Amino acid sequence: MSAPRSKMLAQALRSLVVEDEQSSPEVARRFSTFLGSHGLLYMLPAVVRHLERIHEADREKHTLHISTAHPISPSIIESVRKRMEVSADAYISVEEDPDVIGGFIGRFGEMIYDASIRRQISLLREKLIS
Repeated sequence: MSAPRSKMLAQALRSLVVEDEQSSPEVARRFSTFLGSHGLLYMLPAVVRHLERIHEADREKHTLHISTAHPISPSIIESVRKRMEVSADAYISVEEDPDVIGGFIGRFGEMIYDASIRRQISLLREKLIS
């Protein structure tokens, strides 16, 4: 029974902090006081684990994933971010994938932008066959 309750507490704490990031320390202090006064301090490690999961899920939603065949410069990463219209505060993950051959594949949320040579070759092959 404590897992659903600790998850609910983590979600409530996160909501309070997101609403007013300036008062995060005060919210955390009041939250720990609440747990202590209700005999729930033992739940704090589970609440923290849920907060970490929530943070990781949020981070994944706000991460621009770029796959390239070779390392790319920060200026190219910035060009990809702008081309895909991703906000400047998004996290960025760059992975080398030799299957890309050249160009890049960008993923942000549900959006996929495939500007790889492999994709270009595939499109050309489809046009030639049809």
